[in-house]
Amino acid sequence: MKNITLIFIGFFCITSFLNAQNTNVKTYFEGHFIGGIADDVNNVWVGVDNSIVKMDKVTGEAYSWTIPISNEYNYTERYASSISLNNSGVAWIISPNGVGGYGLNGNYILIFDGISIWTEITWPNLFFANLIIDQNDYVWVQDIMGLHKFDGFGWIDYIPGHYWINSFAVDSQNNKWLFLGDIPLDRGPSFLAKFDGTQFHMYDYDYLYTNGAIWSIDVSPTGKVWMGARTNGLITFDGTNWEVYDASNSEIPSNWVANVTVEGDNVIWMSTESGLTRFDGATWETFNTENSMLPSNKINSIFIEENGTKWVGTDNGLIFFTGNSLSTSNEQYSGVQFKLFPNPANDFIILKMPLEVLGSTVEVYNILGKSLKSFRTFENNIRLDVSSFSNGLYFIRLQTPNGMAIKKFVKQN
Repeated sequence: MKNITLIFIGFFCITSFLNAQNTNVKTYFEGHFIGGIADDVNNVWVGVDNSIVKMDKVTGEAYSWTIPISNEYNYTERYASSISLNNSGVAWIISPNGVGGYGLNGNYILIFDGISIWTEITWPNLFFANLIIDQNDYVWVQDIMGLHKFDGFGWIDYIPGHYWINSFAVDSQNNKWLFLGDIPLDRGPSFLAKFDGTQFHMYDYDYLYTNGAIWSIDVSPTGKVWMGARTNGLITFDGTNWEVYDASNSEIPSNWVANVTVEGDNVIWMSTESGLTRFDGATWETFNTENSMLPSNKINSIFIEENGTKWVGTDNGLIFFTGNSLSTSNEQYSGVQFKLFPNPANDFIILKMPLEVLGSTVEVYNILGKSLKSFRTFENNIRLDVSSFSNGLYFIRLQTPNGMAIKKFVKQN
């Protein structure tokens, strides 16, 4: 299959913004669905719509390959729900089939050599699947009915009873951690299980029984297991003690938690119904389309490099950032807010300001951080002419004596 070279702002939209503290925040492939994310030190590999893109982290030069349609399934709707790279740079990809891309009619595994050769592996029970390559370069696939290892020669199956398996992680000791739910789910015992290569160790907890589906697992270098639950918030297990963070006992923005990813020892990034949430053990912070450059509140994937660089895949683009914040500024946000409409806008937008901010400064920026307009607020209702603006994303910053507030709007004809 012919490679498509993408250089900087080629076929996909690549934009960037530099905040006040020189923290780099970039948005790639705006308007496109992002699936799995992986990296090979120099490049980031991303599932973009029905393609795989390999992009140089420094230059932005990228290559794209269309994901082949399965030989087994007839569905043309496909994307890469996960991407894993082995030590030779070969990509292992899971592509779902079925309504909404959930793999309800099975998934298929693709092996891609990074140049032109694709190999398909069909799997009858590969529903809600995960694929991880461990420290020994073995490929592990988790499907709803078991755990499977490819050792370079063939597949070895490990099936710990009649359980629904829908989340999977590998720790620093090369142990495999899984959530095992009874079938049908929520009607019987559920366990967190650790597979040490020889046997399964089962850990029981009452909180796993009631709507206890665990959607995501990650393990910190200290061995602490973090789990995102379907309706029970964030759950952690240190080998002895369990702890639950939900709306009743914490500032977590939602009890719906997925894509749990550990940074460092125990800083947790996760997706919730409110967007992208960070928890450092004491403080909760959530980034969404209202207070940050996040292009969508629907998070599909979170990937963190060893140096702390974050890549977040959404259904409307890929966000890259360094540091701990996605905010468009490190300045303190004001408790005072303002309203903006219509959004998207064509020729104008209306800003509705509360009385207490009159006399404050309003500034309009483009996606590159360039100031386009700046003025003082002396009225409650401000009609702002944007007819001369190019189509795209813009930011409006309200600077008050007590802090600031930022909103985004889209200009489109």
